[in-house]
Amino acid sequence: MKKAGMLVLVFLLLSMKMNLTMADENSPESPMKIELNLPDSPALNQTAVLSCVVTSIVDAPDTTVEILLPEGLILVDGNLTWQGDIQKNESTEILVTIQAIKTGEWMIEARAKSMTGSDSWIGAREFLYIYITQQKGMASSQKIDPYYFESRKEVTIAALLLVVAIVIFVIILKREQRRGKENEN
Repeated sequence: MKKAGMLVLVFLLLSMKMNLTMADENSPESPMKIELNLPDSPALNQTAVLSCVVTSIVDAPDTTVEILLPEGLILVDGNLTWQGDIQKNESTEILVTIQAIKTGEWMIEARAKSMTGSDSWIGAREFLYIYITQQKGMASSQKIDPYYFESRKEVTIAALLLVVAIVIFVIILKREQRRGKENEN
């Protein structure tokens, strides 16, 4: 067992020395990155501003950016496509106003592609998940669990009731302890 542990330690030290580390989840796979943001997620029939920011750590000539809306959302104002050059370490932002026209779970997709040569290109894709009800909307970079989204209010109320019950229990317990001490005297 000691030999196996020593072998693992030697391997770890060698890999650190040789810089044989794996990429973490934040390492870019492409020199281009897209961020989709919907700070005020719309409820049914409401509008909101969607932001799509494309950044490149290299020159990205002749870049095409497109935002794809699902059937539950429509474009109210702005342009869902953009074409132009993105300079090294620069960004371009597309702002569009969208409206929620159907309830449900939807996915917004953004794509960017730059031809860097006659037969080479760089690009990126990003998704934004949105859940729309008649009363509210919620957007996230990860798929939204509708049960969690709908039950958050009930969970908050249940947690509050639990705290109240604990406080009442502590008050009763302390009162009983005082009575016990008074009866001893």
